[in-house]
Amino acid sequence: NPPEYIFRLETANFSDTNDDTFDDNADDWQAVSAATTMTPGVGYIAMGEGSPIPVVLPPTGTHAQNVVFDGVLNNGIITVPVSLDAYNANSGTGHDTFNTNANLIGNPYASAIDINALYNQNSTLLTGTFYFWTHDSAITNSNPGPDAYNFTNDDYATATTDGTTFSSVGGSSGTNATQYIASGQGFLANVTANGTLTFNNAMRVTGNNTNFMRNSNNQDSDRLWLNLTNDTGVFRQIMIGFVATATDTFQAGQDGQRLENGTNTDFYSVIAGDNSHFAIQNLAAFEDIKTVNLGIEIIESGTYQIDIDHFEGIFTDGQKIYLEDTYEGIIHDFANGAYSFYSEIGDDIEDRFVLRFTHDALGVDDDPLHTLKIYPNPSHDIFNISLPSHKIVSIEVYDLTGKIVKKQYTGNQINLTGYAKGVYFARLSNDGAQTVKKLVLK
Repeated sequence: NPPEYIFRLETANFSDTNDDTFDDNADDWQAVSAATTMTPGVGYIAMGEGSPIPVVLPPTGTHAQNVVFDGVLNNGIITVPVSLDAYNANSGTGHDTFNTNANLIGNPYASAIDINALYNQNSTLLTGTFYFWTHDSAITNSNPGPDAYNFTNDDYATATTDGTTFSSVGGSSGTNATQYIASGQGFLANVTANGTLTFNNAMRVTGNNTNFMRNSNNQDSDRLWLNLTNDTGVFRQIMIGFVATATDTFQAGQDGQRLENGTNTDFYSVIAGDNSHFAIQNLAAFEDIKTVNLGIEIIESGTYQIDIDHFEGIFTDGQKIYLEDTYEGIIHDFANGAYSFYSEIGDDIEDRFVLRFTHDALGVDDDPLHTLKIYPNPSHDIFNISLPSHKIVSIEVYDLTGKIVKKQYTGNQINLTGYAKGVYFARLSNDGAQTVKKLVLK
C-alpha cells in the first residue's frame, strides 16, 4: 500500500484524560517516510496490500510496492530507548486500568529470540506482558475507534513471562503467540519506567523462526484456555494457569492485562483488589477448592457461549472444570460442551461467572456464601455482613494496589473507620467457599 502508511509509536505522547482509551491529541502514532533508515530494535507498522481504506494513490496508481531489506545483518548488543506514556491514571492500582505503557519494539536479528531471555535481560524495565498483532480480521468502518476505519483489539495475541514460565492467549481466531519471536517481528512490550532496553546475542536461538504464532506447550503448568464467542464473530480468549512460582494476587510477568482500545466486547479474569481486566492469570499451585471470578463486557445484547479451547497439565488427567452462573443458579460441567447464556448490554459484569473445579456442596442452595450481603455499601465507616445460618471464618480487605490492609477471622462487620476514602475489596471465606465483594468507603 502507499508508502505514507508507515508509522512508529511515540509512547510518551499518549495521554488519555477523558478515559476513552484513545490518545487525546492523536499524536502517539507518528508517520515515517518510506525513505527512513529503520533503527534496529524499534518497531514499525506498515499497512499491507489489499486494504479497503480509500487512500490517495501514488502517481503510479498502484497500491503494491516491493520492499527490500538492505544492509549488514545485526549482531551483538543493540539498545532501544523506551518510555512511559503521559496517561493520567486514576485507578490507584499501581498500574493503569486500560493502557499499559506499551512500547513498540522488534527483533533486530536475523534469527529468532527467546522471549524469556529478553525479559530476564530487561526485568527492571519490562512488566513481562507482550502483545503480538495477528491481523486475523480486516480493518473496517464498523469497528469502534477514532477513525473512519479501525482495526479490532481482538487481533492482539497476549503473552506473559516471568523469565521462566511463558503463557499466551490468542487473537480473534485463536492465534497464539509463541515463546520465540521471529526475525523482524514487531511487538508491544509493557514497561515500568523510562529507560533503555537491551537486545544481545544470548537471546538468539537456532531455528524456531518459521511460524512464531504457534502455541508453546509447558507441561510443568496446569493451564486452561477459555473462549467467549457468539454467532456474529465475537472472540475473546483468556488463560487461567496454576504455577508453583505464582501467587493468587497480581504479579508482574505472571498476570497479563488485556490491551484495551475503544469499546469492545470483553471477557477477562478478575484478581481481588485490582480493577484491571486480565487476559492471562496465573495462580499458585492447583487446588480444586480454588475459584476464579470471570468478567464480561457486553456491547450488544444477545446469546453468547463460553467454552474450553484447550488445556494441559492436570486437566489432561481428568480434572473437572465447571462454570458457575450465579444469575441463573447453574453450575455447568464443560465436559458437556459450551455454556450458552443471554446477556443484556453491560460493563464490568464481574459477579455472574465463576470458574471452579469441584461441584461438591457448591450448588446455589448449598453454597454457604450465596446469600451473603454487605450493607450499607457505600458506607462512611462500617459495613455489615448478612449471612443467615452461617458464620464467616475469614475476612481479608485489600486496597487497590492489592495490599492486605485488614484481616480478621470472625465477625459480622467490617470496620473501616479511619481508612482513606476509596474502593476496597473484601475476600470472605467459609467452609471452603469464598467470594470477593467491592467496598466503597465514602
